Amino acid sequence: METRHCNQLALAAVISLIAAGVVHSAYNSHDREVVTGQKVFPALEGRSGDVHQVVLEQGDKTITLKKNDDGRGWGIVERGGYPVDAKKVREIVVKLSQAELIEPKTRDPKRYKQLELGDPKAKETESRLVRLADKSGKAIAEVVVGKQRFAAFGTGQSGTYLRKPDDAQTWLAKLDLKAPMDVSDWVDPVFFRIAKYKITSIVVREGDTQVYKVVPDEGQKGKFKVVDIPAGRELQKGFRVDETVDGVRTLEMLDVRKPTEKDAKPDRVAVVMMADGAEYTIGMKRDGTDGRERWMTVAVKLQEDAKAADTAKFIAEDTKGWVFRIAEWRARQTFKGLDDVYDEVKAEPDKAKEGEAGAGGMSTKPSSN
Repeated sequence: METRHCNQLALAAVISLIAAGVVHSAYNSHDREVVTGQKVFPALEGRSGDVHQVVLEQGDKTITLKKNDDGRGWGIVERGGYPVDAKKVREIVVKLSQAELIEPKTRDPKRYKQLELGDPKAKETESRLVRLADKSGKAIAEVVVGKQRFAAFGTGQSGTYLRKPDDAQTWLAKLDLKAPMDVSDWVDPVFFRIAKYKITSIVVREGDTQVYKVVPDEGQKGKFKVVDIPAGRELQKGFRVDETVDGVRTLEMLDVRKPTEKDAKPDRVAVVMMADGAEYTIGMKRDGTDGRERWMTVAVKLQEDAKAADTAKFIAEDTKGWVFRIAEWRARQTFKGLDDVYDEVKAEPDKAKEGEAGAGGMSTKPSSN
């Protein structure tokens, strides 16, 4: 019995080793680890100034970061040239120029998926193609990047699995590269910010109808209240007035694009008046295949007695000619309809008439006879 038990344990150990070998082989193409330290793109070192385009591709998405003609900034081609953070562009170029090949991995395309190194143009792919190009669009460096391996080379030193498009060999590289596909990761996402304490009123309209108006509550510092409540309506219990103010105090974009004709007729508008004489008209338009996208326009106007309008001028420069998509939940905070703000006032029963009718509908008033 003891011999049989030992044989069973030995067999289990062999099976475990085989299984471990199968998993390990997806990450290694050799029986022993090979460390090279060779640059991924040796020719890229010292040529960062030649890079005029950074192209990112994943599935049917493409983001092209292109240097402006004056050489002073970068913009997103697919978003009408909207300005991006140049530091983030430089970072991706520098990281690729410094990246080193450390460990060779699988050459089998069937195992690419485990490293997220499959076809970057495939539907629902997790891999991404990164291409650095010169002014004419000619590629200087091109690589498929996949899964990150955190702390691969010690604390704070992550690695990234990658392969070159024309090479079956995959590698673990000394490289911490994310290459995000969201527009908001390449720009300054905050496109509108005002001081809450300077707000003198916010009026939300739907067409020609005023939905609600809020003003500072003089009795509570930093708080707001709803005024001009429509006849036959009452404010909903638990309605968060200050939340409606926070909904437009700071706006962060998820995406951006040039305006179209439909943006000229927003579904709802918030007019924000400021103590410094600035007036902001923020339009909200529903869009998207499911109607759940919320796109915002911003128009800035200065009153004749405007005192400190620097903030307004910056906002006007940054928002003119653009439409910004914000989170749906953020839009719901401010851009509400009548039924989101008020309940209808229920009519009080006429007690005099109630007293005239007794049981069975008979009058309880004394008979005149």
